[in-house]
Amino acid sequence: MIRGIPTRGAFGELRSTGTWRRSGPVRCLGVLDPSIEPPEVAISIRRSFGSAVRRNRLRRQVRHAVTDLHRLEVVPSGRFLLVMPSVPTVGCHDSTVLSSLFEQFSATFPRSHSAPGDNSTIPRISDHLQP
Repeated sequence: MIRGIPTRGAFGELRSTGTWRRSGPVRCLGVLDPSIEPPEVAISIRRSFGSAVRRNRLRRQVRHAVTDLHRLEVVPSGRFLLVMPSVPTVGCHDSTVLSSLFEQFSATFPRSHSAPGDNSTIPRISDHLQP
């Protein structure tokens, strides 16, 4: 389970001390902090991404994916702001965004629960997509 960033002060601290990472269309501002458990995640999706239905669907899928990745110890403890692409580009579908999200956390933060090269516990992004 993940939770939202609880206070304006916590969000301000994230913006002032966090570091930016990028993978594909997804940008992530993060601060690692072992005392923050479960991770606090904010998701930013601009209106130009699509209709409210599409934005909310993507937001639900991202929350679900981050929760699963945290259970597998891919997402560390801390605060994160995930910024989705402002305008969907040609070929940039929700699955592209979710796979970029997975790459964002798995490449930036090493997994502590498996040996290098062991992909047996990596979740499939397609598991998070609804038909």
